[in-house]
Amino acid sequence: SRELGCVRGGENSEAPHEGMWRTWHAITTLVGGTAMISEPLQTEDSKAAWRGFEIMRPASAEPARLWSLGTSAGNGIFGFSAQRPFGDFSVFNLYNSSKGQQAISLNFASVGVPPNVECAVFDFWENKVIARAKDTFTTAALANESSALLRFTPLNSTGPVLVGSNLHLSLGATEIQDIRTSPKLLEVVLTDAGAQSGSLTFHSTKPLEAAGSENCEIKAVESLGGNLWRVDIQGRQSAKPQSLRLTIK
Repeated sequence: SRELGCVRGGENSEAPHEGMWRTWHAITTLVGGTAMISEPLQTEDSKAAWRGFEIMRPASAEPARLWSLGTSAGNGIFGFSAQRPFGDFSVFNLYNSSKGQQAISLNFASVGVPPNVECAVFDFWENKVIARAKDTFTTAALANESSALLRFTPLNSTGPVLVGSNLHLSLGATEIQDIRTSPKLLEVVLTDAGAQSGSLTFHSTKPLEAAGSENCEIKAVESLGGNLWRVDIQGRQSAKPQSLRLTIK
């Protein structure tokens, strides 16, 4: 599928129909569509649009599937399950096509999320873990044409595990090349995809501290409580190898 449109607003855009704006971004990126923009991005008054464009670039490395096809009139659940050496996870966009507000429920068994395993539920637009769930999850009431873009990460690892990213709309499937861990060190190798700045969120029972980076900068490492750690990144340099290192205390 290919979608055409313009990229409007920034990360905290308050433009009308923001829910629909976010839904369009998620659909276009996850199904491999193309975003076209007519605004002169190099000008100062277009800076608000930069991040909205960056988080879509390029399309998701994992093509999304419409999971609710034939099971509901709204066809509101699409996404993918990604298998990675450093940990599997799933990303789904839950879309409300009804005229009024509606909560959307996700049954893990029907979409390939491991059963009987607690998962961290990370909301892209909120940029935080909003819940821990097992077997099923239900969103808050969503407005018409709004959606929730969520990552589900099993918390069955003994070491640190990435549970969220707001660098790209695929939440780690496209902008992360590899994650390597040893007893004392966590290394994240980034691709050239996604925004110049943003954050990665990890679940770790042990504290994490910045240890260095290449062609990007670790702005801060913050404890969020509940064994969650947010790593703020800025200054990602395009067309150069990017990586960051965290000490596991």
